[in-house]
Amino acid sequence: MANPSIAFITAHRLGDALSHTPTIRYLKQVFPNTDISIITTSPEAATVFEGNPNISQIYNTSRGISKELSGRRFDLSISSCKKKDAISIFQSTCGPQLILSGITQDRVKGQSKEQHKPIHVAVRSVEKLRQLFPNTPEFNDYRYELPFTDRDKQNVDDKLQKWGIVTQPLISLHLGCRSIRKRFGFGKKELAHEKAWRLGHATRFCQLLAEHHPEVRCLATGTQGEGTYTRQLANTCPNVIDAVDMFSIKEAAALMHHLKACIVPDTGMLHIASTTPVHIVGLYAVTDPAITGPYPGRTAHTAIQRDSIDAITGDMVFDAVHSALTTADAPVTHAPSAT
Repeated sequence: MANPSIAFITAHRLGDALSHTPTIRYLKQVFPNTDISIITTSPEAATVFEGNPNISQIYNTSRGISKELSGRRFDLSISSCKKKDAISIFQSTCGPQLILSGITQDRVKGQSKEQHKPIHVAVRSVEKLRQLFPNTPEFNDYRYELPFTDRDKQNVDDKLQKWGIVTQPLISLHLGCRSIRKRFGFGKKELAHEKAWRLGHATRFCQLLAEHHPEVRCLATGTQGEGTYTRQLANTCPNVIDAVDMFSIKEAAALMHHLKACIVPDTGMLHIASTTPVHIVGLYAVTDPAITGPYPGRTAHTAIQRDSIDAITGDMVFDAVHSALTTADAPVTHAPSAT
């Protein structure tokens, strides 16, 4: 007799998909003899779950519902993505279906805004499932998982060898996010996205790094949307290597194991870094690190939070990176609020 089956429809964005990896681990813990399938609506989300030991099968529906998936019956299908993205999948499969909306951020009656404790995105879906499946055990393991292969590791090693930086201390700097290209196009003189760190501040940081840590090299990572700016940064600062579009998702995870620190706004690369031990210097302007930052319980994270990305200066980021470079095991910290 076949094992019971669960289908989990995950969010399409990279960071959101990574935040669901603890949910999958929870489901496997509660239902160890169940075959769990992941259904994704983007290639990036599918990549996240490749090699995950808790997954039996992955269905990527970014180009439509496959014949293999169409008409398949699951003992339970759970959606944790936008309702409109799940409708076509639900219509094409059979069996009980559940839309998992997660836990809202509404304050408990009588609580002030200051007293309200935010709920991290990685916790919401697990807590919702624990409400639906009573008498399940406590769950506090919110580690993100992003398995990479020996080939991914070798590809990273080859690139570092080509650049001649295998033995040098390395950090990475990720200026923006994928929606820069979609919303602002190419050719802008300055990064205007609310999450993208400003080029002038990044240049100041790299100059301070060269002055105080001349042995360190900085890899400017990203996608084509940031390419114009990383090239400018590399042309201005000799300690910067333009590494835009040089690493796949899994290779980026492998790269983190070579780094002393990763500077990144709240975007997909932050969550890739969260799957590794690297010290993250997170830049937060429009999001709350307590909700969308590294998963609960992860150490080695300095959160720099301001009301605007323009207020995060190169000096602030240098101070955080300098601390990470000179401290063997830096604890979780938050930069002091602006006065």
